[in-house]
Amino acid sequence: MSSAQPQVSVILATHRDDGFLDAAIQSILDQKGIDFELIVVANNCTDDLWTKIQQLKDPRIRSFRTQIPQLSFNLNFALDQARGELIARMDSDDISQPDRLKFQYEFMRKHPEVAVLGSQVQLIDLHGKVIGTRELPLTHKEIVRRMKCSNCLCHPSVMFRKSQILGLGGYLGGRQSEDYQLWLRGIAEKKLVFGNLPETLLQYRVNPNSAQGSPLAYSEMVGHFAQLFLEYKTWYFFVGLSVALLKRLKKFF
Repeated sequence: MSSAQPQVSVILATHRDDGFLDAAIQSILDQKGIDFELIVVANNCTDDLWTKIQQLKDPRIRSFRTQIPQLSFNLNFALDQARGELIARMDSDDISQPDRLKFQYEFMRKHPEVAVLGSQVQLIDLHGKVIGTRELPLTHKEIVRRMKCSNCLCHPSVMFRKSQILGLGGYLGGRQSEDYQLWLRGIAEKKLVFGNLPETLLQYRVNPNSAQGSPLAYSEMVGHFAQLFLEYKTWYFFVGLSVALLKRLKKFF
């Protein structure tokens, strides 16, 4: 059982089970050498899925149900419930390596200036077959430099400091890009220091039906950069807006 204040709170929001949820949850329960809790928020799910989640008897799991089908709301809800200061994100179709939480926790403990820490990612298909890797920049400087062109923090791989994310207002919006918008706000306010570990700590499942890279996702990116450019009036967000607009136009034509 996790303590009253675990070293890490893992937050996972899901509204359906495509057959991967059991493996995703088990990959967290198999974490070694660390005290954690797993907060599962079932948002606008079926009664069958809620029953299945309630049948998870591991004392480290705390489950909640909401009727609001909006990821940002449910992630904020999970943040509010979390008892740990360090928060690890997890998605319902990915696989965390057994030493993921320990690696990230130890790095965050030794580097208190870092607010958000991701890792390298191995790509898998719907059958769990490895189909590639995603190599991400390691340093804050390089992450910020590249963030205006693409999101170089894999959301389900990150661990972050709860107090600093709440200090930015938490997740504010975006149906497909709530994390990107959050990181960009952190850059705008100069309140977040980013990093990625060189180790591959997550298997990220590539779903051909995913909205990632869809016209909606690119439209959201245009909106995020436009809002930030109008508010902060910096070249950084102007460049980001231009790149996002070009990507969206490519999808249009």
